[in-house]
Amino acid sequence: MPYSQFQSIAEVQELFGLHLDVTLNCGAVPRVEPSALLTQSVRQNLPLALGGGTEKARSEFLVAPILSEVWECEDHSIAVFSGAEFNVEPARGLSGACDFIISRSRDFAAIRAPVLMVVEAKRDDLDRAAGQCAAELVAAHQFNAARGDPPGPVWGAATTGTVWRFLRIEGSTLSVEYREYYIGDLPQLLGILLHIVAAPVTPPTTGESRS
Repeated sequence: MPYSQFQSIAEVQELFGLHLDVTLNCGAVPRVEPSALLTQSVRQNLPLALGGGTEKARSEFLVAPILSEVWECEDHSIAVFSGAEFNVEPARGLSGACDFIISRSRDFAAIRAPVLMVVEAKRDDLDRAAGQCAAELVAAHQFNAARGDPPGPVWGAATTGTVWRFLRIEGSTLSVEYREYYIGDLPQLLGILLHIVAAPVTPPTTGESRS
């Protein structure tokens, strides 16, 4: 089955034998002020994104401009792929098109070293989007390991365009933050995304884990 058929984090956890940790706290990373261009773009595009009522509208008018800002802030040292096929292990459902993939490479010719997978929520269902995102993280982790890329976490974001939830996979541990971040606080959201892309290290955590 393709990534879109995964409906929950629990399903991915069980199928791939992952330990679930809920101590992730992305809110502790430094905030980054967005450019005037991004601020204006979000303000101008918000009615278009919400009024259209489709994932495509939110993707084009909200998500893409934010990821473009990340690309610009990183001096184009990363690549952002939209709608790219990412077929890693089709027999176990790790195949299909991904909404957005950020890789740690300037190369747009091929996906190399994925570091962030972004999934757009269908019908504003963040829980299901998080399940799909978790499956994409498993695939990205396998993809990186098979190519001998330096070990490290792979991050994910499930988003409606206006609301974002973050995940991370490292080894056999899937970390999920159930706190949600909002486009109304762009400095916090941009800070998290840049932290992930620039230095994918474990941020401060609080709370308890569960399996």
